[in-house]
Amino acid sequence: MRALKITLLALVVSCLSASAEAGMQYGFWSISNNSTTNSTAGTNQLKVDVSDAGSGKVKFTFSNTGSKSMSITDIYFDNSVNVLTSLSSIQNPSSGVSFKTGASPNTLPYASNVGFFTSQGLNSESSTITSGVNQGESVGLTMTLASGRSYLDVLNAMASSSLRVGLYVRGFSNGGAESFVNNASNVGGVPIVPEPSSMALAGLAGVGLLFCRRKKTAPTPE
Repeated sequence: MRALKITLLALVVSCLSASAEAGMQYGFWSISNNSTTNSTAGTNQLKVDVSDAGSGKVKFTFSNTGSKSMSITDIYFDNSVNVLTSLSSIQNPSSGVSFKTGASPNTLPYASNVGFFTSQGLNSESSTITSGVNQGESVGLTMTLASGRSYLDVLNAMASSSLRVGLYVRGFSNGGAESFVNNASNVGGVPIVPEPSSMALAGLAGVGLLFCRRKKTAPTPE
């Protein structure tokens, strides 16, 4: 029984580690609210996955997961705690998506509404909607960690809102534009969500621990 408990405990630790390595997904909320319809649509379909890229780097993958017309044309970082240093590389996995350093406008519009300080920005080529992240598309940004910082430091900073990412989104069907900032566990009431595979592993470990407890408390046969 003792060996089984140790094995299950190791599984729990492994699951938690796997969850961190697999990445964490965050949603977004509108800080501009120029249009309730546009703000709601953006909240529903804009996501960012933060994963450990290894070799002292972290990858941010921004995706536009729905069918409503909109395009992420500018991406901003509020890196007030200096957990990140510089941009290492840009990955444009979707055809037509193309980003470069230097956002336009330079700072996230409506940033003052939430005290968002732009430390770094990127924009689609020529700030055009066509080269931004449209429906069903994504873009990856690999960032270098600051000296002495780890991937878990990034997750903690995201959870406390000391590290935030913002999006300027254009190309809505009514011609509007909105600004968004990522949700954290204490912003907008939306918790950090582990990827499904990690959740399944954690669930398996939990079932194992429950089995151990039930076995321990089972009555002894007369």
